[in-house]
Amino acid sequence: VVMHLMRGKLDVGHSLYMDNYYNSFALASKLLANKTYCTGTLRLDRKHVPADVKTAKLQVGETIARYTEGVMVAKWRDKWIVSYLSTEHENNMVLSSNRRNVPREKPMAIV
Repeated sequence: VVMHLMRGKLDVGHSLYMDNYYNSFALASKLLANKTYCTGTLRLDRKHVPADVKTAKLQVGETIARYTEGVMVAKWRDKWIVSYLSTEHENNMVLSSNRRNVPREKPMAIV
């Protein structure tokens, strides 16, 4: 579905942001091969998600990431676990503020 919708937009260097319904390691690799970057949340039960990322027990604010073939698969714990995938961003933490202007560190792919 995604490759069909992106037809005509590939090989230009665009960035695509998706939710966990569509996102997968295989799709991210295919898009990267077509010079299109992809970032989004990821379901941990998808194929090719590293076992140590799936099973990692994280404290609030901690993150774990693994890189394969230009694709980063990561997990971060805020109030709940957020798993994500990116071919554009690395697992760098940046300061972000919420509605009440409380500063908080978040992964660049999440911000």
